[in-house]
Amino acid sequence: MSDNENLPVVFLIGAGRSGTTLLYKTVALHKDVAYLSNHHNRYSSVLVASSIERLVNGRPELKRKCWFRDDGSANFNRAREFYFKFIPQPAECEAVYGRCGVPFTLADVQVPSEESRRCLRRTFKEILRYTGGLVLLSKRTANNRRIDYLRSVFPEAKFVHLVRDGRAVAYSLLRVRWWADHLLFWSGKSPAEMGALGHEQLELAARNWVEEMTFIANGLAGIDANQVYELRYEDFLSQPLDELSGLLKFLGVTATDEEFSASVSALALKPENMSWMKAWSDDQQRKVLTIQEHLLKQAGYIK
Repeated sequence: MSDNENLPVVFLIGAGRSGTTLLYKTVALHKDVAYLSNHHNRYSSVLVASSIERLVNGRPELKRKCWFRDDGSANFNRAREFYFKFIPQPAECEAVYGRCGVPFTLADVQVPSEESRRCLRRTFKEILRYTGGLVLLSKRTANNRRIDYLRSVFPEAKFVHLVRDGRAVAYSLLRVRWWADHLLFWSGKSPAEMGALGHEQLELAARNWVEEMTFIANGLAGIDANQVYELRYEDFLSQPLDELSGLLKFLGVTATDEEFSASVSALALKPENMSWMKAWSDDQQRKVLTIQEHLLKQAGYIK
C-alpha cells in the first residue's frame, strides 16, 4: 500500500467508563480484527512485534482466557500469569500516537503535520501487515477529542461510537481510584482541585459525560454517516451476539464465525443493573438529571 491507499482503520470512541474497553477486547477476539496492543505500547517503534498477534488470531478462546476474568469483566486488577503476558492484549497505546507526534492535548484547530500524517499511516499499515488482520481497531479515550485530527490523517476511517446512560457513567467514574487525580480536559483541573474550589464530585462526574458527549458529537458531525456506527452499551450487554453481528458487518469482517461466537457467549455478559438508581438519593438523582437531561433525551434514555 502507498500512503494514499485506503487503510481499513476503525476508531472506537466513547465517553470514559462507557464500556469501550470491554467492547474493544470483545471485538478483538475476532480472527480478522487487528488491534493496538500492550506490546505496541511498550515497543512502539518495533512493529515486527505485531507478528505475535498473528500467532493467536485464530485462537479466540486463548485470547478470552488471557484478557478477561472468569466473570467476563475486561480489566485485570491482579497480575496476569507469567505465560499470559506474552499474549498481546488490546490497549490504548498512547505511545504509538505520541511517537508520531500527535499531541496529547490538541488545539482548537486540529491540523496534523505531514510528518505526523505519514508516520501514523505507515505505522497502522505496518501493524495490519504484520498481524494479518483485515481491519485495524484502535480504542483510545483521548481520541474522543481527536476526531477531526484523525479524519485528516485517515479520511477513509470508520468510527464506532459506544454510548452509555450518562447516569451510569457518572456513578462509575466516582468509583474508580483514578478519578480524583484525573485531569478534566474541559477545566484543566482534576476533580480533587475542583473539589477544593467548592465543586461537588457528583456534579463534576455528571458534567464530564456531557462534555465528552458534546465533543464527540461535534467531531462526528462532519463525517459521512456511512462511516459512523453507534451502539448502546446496554444493548451490547443484553444481546451481545446480535449487536456484534451488525458491528462486524460495519467493520467489514464475517459475522458468522462460530469460534468467535462461542468465546463471546462464554463471557456470560449480563444486562446493566443500574446500580446508580439504588445508590443515589432522590436529591442526587435530580442533581445529575439537571446536568444531563438534554443529552439523555437526545440519546433516548429518558422522554
